[in-house]
Amino acid sequence: RNGSAACGFASRCVFVAPLLVLLGVLLPAQLQSPALAPDGARAVAALSGGASMDSAIDAAVNAKLNDVLNERVKEEVNRRVSSQLEAAIAAAEERVAEDISARMQKEIANKIDRNVDFKIGKALGGGALVGPSLLAEARAPALPVPSPAPPAPLAPPPVGAQASNGGGFDTNAPRRGLTCSGSQVRAPKDHCGTGEKPCMDPWERQYLASNAAKLRRGMDLLQQPGCFPHGVSVSTMGYFRTGSTLLYNIARLWGALGAGPGLVSGWGCADRSAMGIGVKGQPQESCSFICKDHEFKEGVAKNSAVVLMSRRDPFYSVCSRKLMDVWCQMPQSKRKGPTNWTEINTYKRMCKTDPVVEKPETIRQCHALMQMQAEIYLAREKAGRPVSHDMLMESYNADPHSEVKEVARGMGICEEAATDPALVEFIVEMGNELHRHPDRSISITQMHDVHTDKQRKAKCSNLAAWMREDDACRAWMDANASHLANQLYLNAKGGGQTKKKSKTRGQSAAPSPSLVPKGLGALPKVQATCKGPQTGASKDYCGSKDDKLCFSGWEREYLQEHADELRPGLEAIRAPGCFPTGLTLGTMGYYRTGSTLLFNVARLWGALGAGESLVAGWFCRNPGELGTGIAGSDAETCSFICKDHTLKEESQDLKLVFMSRRDPYYSLCSRKLMDVWCRLNQEGRAESATWDEINAFKDKCMKDPEVESKETVAQCHALMQMQAQIYHDREKAGGTIAYDMSMESMARSPRQEVQAIGKAMGICDEAIHNEALVTFIVSMGMELKAHPDREIHLTQMHDVHSESQRKAKCSNLREWMARDEKCREWMEAGAAHTANAFLRQMRNR
Repeated sequence: RNGSAACGFASRCVFVAPLLVLLGVLLPAQLQSPALAPDGARAVAALSGGASMDSAIDAAVNAKLNDVLNERVKEEVNRRVSSQLEAAIAAAEERVAEDISARMQKEIANKIDRNVDFKIGKALGGGALVGPSLLAEARAPALPVPSPAPPAPLAPPPVGAQASNGGGFDTNAPRRGLTCSGSQVRAPKDHCGTGEKPCMDPWERQYLASNAAKLRRGMDLLQQPGCFPHGVSVSTMGYFRTGSTLLYNIARLWGALGAGPGLVSGWGCADRSAMGIGVKGQPQESCSFICKDHEFKEGVAKNSAVVLMSRRDPFYSVCSRKLMDVWCQMPQSKRKGPTNWTEINTYKRMCKTDPVVEKPETIRQCHALMQMQAEIYLAREKAGRPVSHDMLMESYNADPHSEVKEVARGMGICEEAATDPALVEFIVEMGNELHRHPDRSISITQMHDVHTDKQRKAKCSNLAAWMREDDACRAWMDANASHLANQLYLNAKGGGQTKKKSKTRGQSAAPSPSLVPKGLGALPKVQATCKGPQTGASKDYCGSKDDKLCFSGWEREYLQEHADELRPGLEAIRAPGCFPTGLTLGTMGYYRTGSTLLFNVARLWGALGAGESLVAGWFCRNPGELGTGIAGSDAETCSFICKDHTLKEESQDLKLVFMSRRDPYYSLCSRKLMDVWCRLNQEGRAESATWDEINAFKDKCMKDPEVESKETVAQCHALMQMQAQIYHDREKAGGTIAYDMSMESMARSPRQEVQAIGKAMGICDEAIHNEALVTFIVSMGMELKAHPDREIHLTQMHDVHSESQRKAKCSNLREWMARDEKCREWMEAGAAHTANAFLRQMRNR
């Protein structure tokens, strides 16, 4: 009866039924046992009562049932725990290889950073900031290159590759114009493309598959013959923590899309010629190589077809060094003997907590990064080759699509593919994915950790203020880390020296034959008897060396391609009395007015008229130091054209000064887009503001219209004061502004403005009205706007902002400026100096 009741619970039947059978066999025997006789007798007597017997059976069944259930529960728990443990172990094993790789890469990067940092610090401590060796002792040996193997035949794409990529795209399919496979390249095995590891990570392959229809047009363009430069070698460089890894991945993905199985890519830039890439007659000739590094190994600066650079607001780079703990390393000079870790760690703790010690460390770190940037540029320039693009991280953050296009152009990819919206969007999204998941596929991406503003505020609040106390760091920071504001770079090129006499003074110098356009044959002779090197000008001025004339590469090509139509104009401008020999001209302007375009128009007029007797560049100095235009000097007939934003005392003797101006709204908006905006005014403070205070003010200013409107008026007044000061200083020296160019006039009538600038320089009418010469100079201006980042050491050009950027960031500025009486008057007059209230005040005084 009880068995039947118990089996009413289906889950218990399997246990209860056998127990009842067992009890049925054992219980009578146990009750009859002599040892249990008395109890057994009582039990038998009780059985006659019926209910008592049921209770006894229930108790026995429940006891046995509980024992069995407990055992089975334990077994089930153990089984499930084991199963889940096995699943967890299996999942962990799948990630072990990638985790090990990630940690190894991070450790390697940290060790490289520390090792190079130690050697840079040692060089800095010894006073060897930038020498002929360019920190040769800090260079690591070139990557080992395996012994060449017999070239393998180009393998067909793997079976199923097309299906795995989706959408009909086969990233492994040979490209038109490609006869090489990455497996044939003699590159380190950890590089992608050399074996089984592809140069696109899983996320990229999935994106390609999911967006096949959208990407079809761009992929077809990119794979057209002549679009992707097969056989190209691209070195992506940058000082530490500048976004060089992002730059590398942009180039890598462009390469993977364009070169497919012909791409080899990875960390460590080796000489591409040793790998056969781009070497005529080699099986690897049409393969491409894209690499990332922080310094040039032997042969790389000279033989890389393309070098791309990255830079960033130096504060963020220095802060990242601190967050990575590459910081406060004890200088060798402070060590008392052999390595003592207690002594080293004590110094590190003291450095991080004592501002007196940490401030010099901050400045040392800033100089070390300047040193790295200077070394890369100097080595590339020594090889006679340019940096194709220098990507500013702040520009990327503001407009990533434009920077992705510029990287493609720098690599030599055709314009149609470089600007294809779908391809560009793909690469921008790749950058976003890198930021979201920096730890994925790092054997391909080379990515590392990404720091946050919260980390910076916690650890780096004083760094920016300390850096700004150093003149060299402050100038570099204010110029967005441009190499042209890097004092170590300028010192190495001679830009930090004054009144240095040239070794070639008094000697005749002829331009290098390679710089004379072939299509023109011998250029008409200039009337000057002096050559640029005789001026003793610093080496960063064009014309200061025999092989550094004041024509850009684009301009030399234009001269060659339009030789026949340009010849009459060249003969006119170089005829006696046409170009004013011994000209000294300063092109001035307040910030962001087109003063760089004005300088380049004047420079090109000068290069056409003065040829190798012209010296030109950034920074206006005393022409008397150079001897230009000075009677009796060896350099009397040489000409000097410069660009500056202030008329310094030493440049008052310039024969001519030109000015540029622009609708003040555009100048102010550019200042905001360059992030020269909402900076805390620290005048009158006893101590420098902390980074927290600076950030707090900036955040409030950018969000509070009342505060930003005041910032807008203050910026307007600052530009008015710059213009007023230049005019006042020129008038005080007894001179005049010979020409004031309005950018709006240049935009409306570029030919007339180019002619007017030539006329103001004193060039004869026959030359300034020559249609071919004017067209050449107008075309140069268009080229500058299209490619502002090319040959900036010559053009001094900077970034160009777009209408979309202005609409996004500057919508209220014009209204706020109009609320101020001085700004409104100046703005309504097109920024004419006659409407500048500050100039009127200066003249009245």
